[in-house]
Amino acid sequence: YEALALNTNRGKDMNTKKNIIIIIIGIEAVIIAAVTVFLFYINSDTVKAKRQLELAQRCLSGEDYEQAVAVFEEILGIDPENEEAYLGLAEAYAETDDLQGAVSTLEEASRRSGSERILTMLEVYMEELEQREQAAQRAAEAEAAAAEAVSQPQDMAEQTPEPESETV
Repeated sequence: YEALALNTNRGKDMNTKKNIIIIIIGIEAVIIAAVTVFLFYINSDTVKAKRQLELAQRCLSGEDYEQAVAVFEEILGIDPENEEAYLGLAEAYAETDDLQGAVSTLEEASRRSGSERILTMLEVYMEELEQREQAAQRAAEAEAAAAEAVSQPQDMAEQTPEPESETV
């Protein structure tokens, strides 16, 4: 009878050990799955774009416009629908006096989304670009008029006949 009881206790101990091992393996599997999901999440395009957007905004506010342009373009490579990236990229271009780049960026964005913010900024930059072009045209016309005015007296001097000398 004691041998039977001893075998029964051993059997219970073996089952308990098996159950503990199964529970430990299950917990490890859950931890591995959670870590895997977390790693996929933090490496997802959405999260990458969000982190890069924060970096680009810091570059923009720190007046590192070249770096901001590079990061905004990288974001658009990841997420070509990202409205904030288009707006930030246009702002970075405008800050470097590349209004044509800002307008082109916002035209692309308006083809993709046509949001009110995009259209409003596009209108602002297009108006500013037009004003600059008009100012440049007026400056060129003024310069041409000044050059013509400078050369005109010289032309008149060449056309004025010299007085004939009297012979005695």
